[in-house]
Amino acid sequence: MLVPFCHADRIDQTSCASPPASNASALLQARSKALDTSIAGAEDWAVDDSLPLRTDDVISLQQIDHKAFVGVWGVYGGEVDNRGAGCENAKHGIYGYTSTSHRTAWTVEVSGDDVYLKQKDHGYLGFCGSSGSVCSKDKSWVFSFAAKSSETKLKVEEIAGSKNVYIRHASTNLFLGMCGTETRDGSNAAYNVYGWANADASLLQSQAVQPSVRTHFEIQFISRTATTTTTPIPTTIAPTAAPPSAAAAPAGARVNPSGAAAPLDETGYAAVADRCCQAEMKQFIERVVFDQGMEVCDVAGLEGIVPYHSCEQGVQTFAALTANILKDSDERCTWVATAGACKVRPADCPAFSGLSPLADCGCSRSKAATVTLTDASVTQNNLQGLGPTTGAQELRYSNVGMTDAGVPFDIVVTVVSTAAYSRTVNKGFLSGFGVLNFQNSATVKTVEFRFTFVQPGTNTPVVVPEIHFATFDLDGDNPHGIETVSSKGYKGYVTDITPSVVASNLPDGRTKFSSSEAVNNIPNPSDPNVLTVEQRANSVMYFFKDASTFDIEFGIEGGQNSRNLFFSFASVLNDRCGA
Repeated sequence: MLVPFCHADRIDQTSCASPPASNASALLQARSKALDTSIAGAEDWAVDDSLPLRTDDVISLQQIDHKAFVGVWGVYGGEVDNRGAGCENAKHGIYGYTSTSHRTAWTVEVSGDDVYLKQKDHGYLGFCGSSGSVCSKDKSWVFSFAAKSSETKLKVEEIAGSKNVYIRHASTNLFLGMCGTETRDGSNAAYNVYGWANADASLLQSQAVQPSVRTHFEIQFISRTATTTTTPIPTTIAPTAAPPSAAAAPAGARVNPSGAAAPLDETGYAAVADRCCQAEMKQFIERVVFDQGMEVCDVAGLEGIVPYHSCEQGVQTFAALTANILKDSDERCTWVATAGACKVRPADCPAFSGLSPLADCGCSRSKAATVTLTDASVTQNNLQGLGPTTGAQELRYSNVGMTDAGVPFDIVVTVVSTAAYSRTVNKGFLSGFGVLNFQNSATVKTVEFRFTFVQPGTNTPVVVPEIHFATFDLDGDNPHGIETVSSKGYKGYVTDITPSVVASNLPDGRTKFSSSEAVNNIPNPSDPNVLTVEQRANSVMYFFKDASTFDIEFGIEGGQNSRNLFFSFASVLNDRCGA
């Protein structure tokens, strides 16, 4: 059985599996029990990348010098029958690809000391014939074959002192290797793959001494087989999780966080998953499916997998998503298949008609606290002792909030950053919005504010079940200063479907939004619930759950200017929340 890599400090081995279920509700419960994949970082994962390989492991093979993955392309069929003994049964070409896809995913079959590698649509990796002097060495051809045979029987040998391996043909003792360059229309194939007569340095493309070694491969696990036997869960209901990729969400990368535009990699996945917006993740997954050369056969099945790559059931990784799609496409009751290969689902497959429709995002309009800011509600205004009032160094909005259960609260804002805070506007309310002004300098580019909910007239915290915090007018360009806002600890965030802000992940875990620099000076909004198309595209709404406090960092990048952070606890972006 294939099981997800479990979050080491959260669940035990048995909680990674669940008994089968026969209806939509039970299936979702099984899926929920099967996965707990909230990712705080790669160090939190119990990753088993040990050898030997196990039957049903799903792997990719990356050649360490070319940084390319062994994959299948095209249909050779009868074209290869003149290439030597055994090649008459070859079906597809094998090449080195610059990135992973369904073409580069291999399912392992172990038989004693022998290993077979099968690409689900194209068959088994195998060696045959003689390729002559291609790449300056005598070696064999490497193709895929429809069935297991002597051509496809392999040995996987560990390379001492490393985590790399040789892939050796059991019958001829030739080694899998890459050389030269190659292109294939409609794919990212970049290198040739052959069988080499010897290992290591003797396999260099030229006779000169070079550092390249063409037969060393790194095994990257897409999914791993458990060593114990447990009741399997249908993969269309419980996706198999892969370990986080080392490329996940690099700090500082600026991306459009929409499902329609985020890059199809770990960075893009992390940006979309961070939103807790199912509609965005659904669109992202649809794009991944298309990029993998597949199509969605059952939209309800697609919607069933979305919560397991968003906040509903826990964020995973881009590697896990592509593994889920690949594995699901091979299931009898699949929702996804190779383009043009969708079939009518068997009558006994589970139905998803009883599932509730997905809200665009994981926030709720009815459960969110209501907050009404007015000029009169500002009863204390002395941030970092700058006045105009005296006393407590805070900005207090009195009797402005009410939870969905009717609990009232004040909102208290303080400065928590240690650098001296400078401003040119000392109002806390302006034209229908809360406002915080910041004057940056050559050395101070950000200020961090803390928002705390307290019982009216006190400092006693109030835990608010759900509250929405929207920022507006994130504009600017480099000569005039680019406005930024960042936070962490939120449940998710909402932007327009086509945002003009970009997101980046900061080293301390915060997500920062900044102007895309498309517009320098957008007219200030006059009502948080009435925005122009441009104003909406430059807004962000965080939503927090079970919170008594949260921090917001406001910054200005480039230039030295005074800028206002307009905020509200209501926004037109609420239209993307659930009821």
